[in-house]
Amino acid sequence: MHARYSSYREDLIARSRAVLDQYACDLRISHSSEPRPPEHLEGDDWLSWLTSLDVLVSLPPEAGPGTDWCELAPAVMNGAVVITTAESDFAPLEPGEDVAVATSAGFADSLRRLLADDERRQRMRSSALGRLEVRFFPDRTAILDGLRRGLIDVAPSPTVEADLARTLDKFGDANGVIVYKTPAEALEILHFSSRGPFAERAVRKAVELAVDRQSIVDDVFAGLARVPRSYLVPPLWAAAESGPIVRPDREAARALLAQAGYRHGTFGILERDIDRLSVTLLVVAGSEGRVDAARRVAGDLAALGIAVDVRTRPASEVEGAVAAGTFDLALMPERADDASLASERWLGRAGPWFDVLAGAAERADGRDEKQVLYAELQRIWSDALPGLPLYQRLRVDIAANALTGVQPPPQDQALTWNVAAWRFETR
Repeated sequence: MHARYSSYREDLIARSRAVLDQYACDLRISHSSEPRPPEHLEGDDWLSWLTSLDVLVSLPPEAGPGTDWCELAPAVMNGAVVITTAESDFAPLEPGEDVAVATSAGFADSLRRLLADDERRQRMRSSALGRLEVRFFPDRTAILDGLRRGLIDVAPSPTVEADLARTLDKFGDANGVIVYKTPAEALEILHFSSRGPFAERAVRKAVELAVDRQSIVDDVFAGLARVPRSYLVPPLWAAAESGPIVRPDREAARALLAQAGYRHGTFGILERDIDRLSVTLLVVAGSEGRVDAARRVAGDLAALGIAVDVRTRPASEVEGAVAAGTFDLALMPERADDASLASERWLGRAGPWFDVLAGAAERADGRDEKQVLYAELQRIWSDALPGLPLYQRLRVDIAANALTGVQPPPQDQALTWNVAAWRFETR
């Protein structure tokens, strides 16, 4: 059963409570003798069937940080079913529908595939944890307070970010928790519009020369993050990491802008004819580190005479503006765990040869051939400069000392990927 936050979700909750409220905990673990759901059930039959599943998750009463993790945790633990108001890849509940799984064949098919995974189910059966309680906190200050008071045993990424690195090291020692910091196959990229002043490579290159990315890494993330060289980052097999990182050179940046015809005008803002380099930087909300980085970018560009208005907006709004080309600059998180998908997002923005090679890399048979093509794609991308990679995301997970077996996942997945190995030494 899946529902998004909406005006009609309350009715769904009310009809679900008759089934869910008889269980005391938020997440109930049992072992069903029926590993697969039937081909199709009506609404009431689905609710009855849910009680026999390996996992039941009650609907969170309100939105809050970690709601998406509420969805991920049971899916990783045994892949049975998710009852959540968080956004997901499954089809949304439409107004007037009774139960989403009864009307969405894709969701039911997904359940069948997940339940048929014997290895996943066996890992769940071998787990020493009998209960997982998902709690919701309004912000990361409340999360840190919960860890300090012993109300939280695990705080998975991204509930706390690497911009708190210095604080977290001291916090971990003082409060009996372990802080895991792992480079993620994800990064933050400053996108340039293909319209207006940033359509000129000289202006984009000037921005690259002006922004002190290493300073952002050192000051915001205590030097623990890293400056990427392109849109793909290690440990992804396709990441080439060739060539040095471009160092700041403001004099060279000023020379490029002067050659492009820009001169200082009113209030020191660069102008060319009637055009002024006064731009807006859209920033995807939800990350204090990202917002801090955006403000530092604005400060570096101000030193050149480029006025930047930093505006924080929801991810959907920023993504829509970038897709439509109705923006100047945009700072967005980008996943880099799949070379093909990461390359696809830059089609039409890094030159025609990039598009040709991206198709060739997708069709290539062996990894060796693909690596050669992706290395060339990254070189072309870095030269075309449709975006400026600011920093590779550093994943931060926190767990109580008493909880053993916790390991950051090999890829950017839920921390519960190896939950079967988790044990409490003492409680």
